[in-house]
Amino acid sequence: MRGAGAGGKAWPWARRTGMAAGVLCGLLGSGCGRPKDASRPSTAPRPSAAEQSSELNINSAQVEPAQVDLLSRPSFATDGETAAAAEAAGLRDECFTLAEAIAAAAPRDPAGWNLLGVVHRHFGDAEGAVRLWEHVLTLDPRFSEAIRQLGDAALEQGNPADAERRYWQTLEIDPSALPVVGQLAEALLQQGKFSAAAELLEVFLKAHPRSAAAWCALGKTRAAEKEAAAAKTAYERALEIDAESRDAQQGLGRALLALGDKDGAKVHLEAVARIQGAKVDRYRSGNAQDVDAAAPLAWAAATHHEGALLLAKRGEMAAAEQAAKRAIELDADAGPSRALLAALLAKARRGDEALAVLRAGCAQTPSSAEAWIGLGQMAFGQGLVAEAETALRKGIELAPDNAAALVLLARVVAPVDVSEGLTLARRAVDAEPAAANYYVLADMLVRSGARGEALGALEKAMTLAPGERRYRQTYEQLKSQP
Repeated sequence: MRGAGAGGKAWPWARRTGMAAGVLCGLLGSGCGRPKDASRPSTAPRPSAAEQSSELNINSAQVEPAQVDLLSRPSFATDGETAAAAEAAGLRDECFTLAEAIAAAAPRDPAGWNLLGVVHRHFGDAEGAVRLWEHVLTLDPRFSEAIRQLGDAALEQGNPADAERRYWQTLEIDPSALPVVGQLAEALLQQGKFSAAAELLEVFLKAHPRSAAAWCALGKTRAAEKEAAAAKTAYERALEIDAESRDAQQGLGRALLALGDKDGAKVHLEAVARIQGAKVDRYRSGNAQDVDAAAPLAWAAATHHEGALLLAKRGEMAAAEQAAKRAIELDADAGPSRALLAALLAKARRGDEALAVLRAGCAQTPSSAEAWIGLGQMAFGQGLVAEAETALRKGIELAPDNAAALVLLARVVAPVDVSEGLTLARRAVDAEPAAANYYVLADMLVRSGARGEALGALEKAMTLAPGERRYRQTYEQLKSQP
């Protein structure tokens, strides 16, 4: 989560507080502009930690007041007495109240203090945020998300060397923390470490070749190394992924100028003007203002989503449900919050309510593949095969290479059409050659009578996941059959 008025550009793959979506599945088992005086402490009274916990239905039985050291909220410049200003102030206070209550309710849990640090940073209190993240590290020196946040703060404060150190620490602790890669590359670039930045980005792009932002970063790096031809190639790759990328169009135009291709450069620099002009037109029409006005709502919704994830991980399911519902109230398009709420309801054996939440999500965002696939997964889990099939087909239409949806639809249709099931399983393996997908492919091959090919698929599954006993047991059983 980037702070208001942050000095650097937020990377598209950047995370907020590190509560990844994968935590949800493991947790629930569902399968599936800065104010001028922001630095001054506020003298306005605020509810106590216990009062906030009570309002949010957070269990405060474990609160140890002597260990709770909530910082004063920053004060904010008055934006007038308009309804919009009042709404923004209310959302700001709501975010602080939620994060403070979560931190106070479990003072030994570093995740709550980390979330509170993110809220302080977003609302302009960078100094307080750093104090909170440093406190997190006294509770858990290997809490990688706080280390990453300290890296972001260092980068914004013009200390790329410290930022680099923090980012490398994060990756050492959590190699899956991919959002760090973009910021680490920026830290290296700011220090003139161009070769190191290029090597980092090239490794990242081998695993994530569809990241336009990473290709743009590589183009910027190659341009800094005076390698115009390599910069041109990188920017071209970015445009293949996102033709409306202003950074890619501008970078490619500059690279072509460096190569002496003035006519080619003109095309792309004119595209930059067109993209910028379209943005101005959106503002004149009011569309962009609407998006900007919705930004505080979306940020508050995301904060409640993070809070809900954290509460669910603690086992505070009622409070987690409340926070997830509030996230959806604030941002009806918040698909991850709908998925979280549905998972919470399903875990509480309220399957009908869970399905209703996901159905509403599909109606709200019918072009969201994730919404349809989530509904399909939930419906299948509840034995609603026909609804699962319909939802999965819509999701795959929107996201043809979603391997999870392809393998699940294969399982749905196989009892009545094994040929389609086999086709879907092959597509899943092509999209994502993971062990679990090879296992489903083997199942479809057995159903189709292709025993030899099924053994081959199982061998690949065992190679990819040698510790999975189920794959070997199935392999041995199938091999022993005449």
